[in-house]
Amino acid sequence: MTLSKFRADIQSTTHNSTLRDGLIGEGVLIPGLHGDVPLVYADYVASGRAMRQVEDFIAQDVLPFYANSHTEASYCGSYMTRLRREARAEIARIVGARGEDAVIFTGSGATAGLNRLVSLLGVEEADRPIILIGPYEHHSNILPWRESKAQVIEIPEAPAGGPDLAVLEQTLADNAGSDLIIGSFSAASNVTGIITDPDPVTRLLKAHGALAVWDYAGGGPYLPMNMGPEDARKDAIVVSPHKFPGGPGASGVLVVNQRAVQRTCPSWPGGGTVSFVSPWRHDYSEDLATREEAGTPNVIGDIRAALAFIVKDVVGTDEIARREVLYNKMALDGW
Repeated sequence: MTLSKFRADIQSTTHNSTLRDGLIGEGVLIPGLHGDVPLVYADYVASGRAMRQVEDFIAQDVLPFYANSHTEASYCGSYMTRLRREARAEIARIVGARGEDAVIFTGSGATAGLNRLVSLLGVEEADRPIILIGPYEHHSNILPWRESKAQVIEIPEAPAGGPDLAVLEQTLADNAGSDLIIGSFSAASNVTGIITDPDPVTRLLKAHGALAVWDYAGGGPYLPMNMGPEDARKDAIVVSPHKFPGGPGASGVLVVNQRAVQRTCPSWPGGGTVSFVSPWRHDYSEDLATREEAGTPNVIGDIRAALAFIVKDVVGTDEIARREVLYNKMALDGW
């Protein structure tokens, strides 16, 4: 399929070490105090940079055939529908999603996914919902929960970093009577870069009947990101692909276990969410992704998300980690 062609192209540029040459903005000059100076981009935590390989693929293999993907009545409509379906499947494969997991394109980064989860997980319908968050959450993983009816409890940081597991276990025990407990934690701080191992936290949450949500907005471009091993399966992950190299303009992504979803109607009703409609009644689609992606989709952004995932997947998290160690040593040696 078309994305296989893109993957092969990225593998080729990675093999011959020309992938970085595709970063758009390298060698650009900007006004300085005493004349033009080279642009040094140092804000990858906020957003990745565009890549020529991604832009060329969009220009050559997507835009010439652009059409609304809600139809297969024309060549272009069918092409875009299949390509968007392929993009969703590729993301699912990369994050280890299973048949019970839905990949949902959510719009504005991880923020949109987390807001969607407040509705999907039935927070407002629960009698006494409890939300457990970590010590270094982005506002996007605090404010949506605060604005719901849930009680939000922050788990303090352990001496060695990450949420304090002893406090987490005690908090879970203290709130065992709640009908809905959700642990929503950041995989990596977007301020300090400190990393949380999701598996021990997820196992603890599961042992107490709680749902496990992981925010990969900061860590997604760099860390292994998947729905977890058999004994520590996550209920949802949210990610901001626009922070990946090649990701600017990409849609946000939510991957959620459908067994954890409480709603049978869309959290945001609109066009494309129904399987039947008449002047008297309507039936919403039984497919979760279809229900949750109301309106004309951001087809280009959805495909970009998959392209950014593929770039990271080809480079590999082992290579990313190796380079981080190397660059860290270079920085400390030159301090």
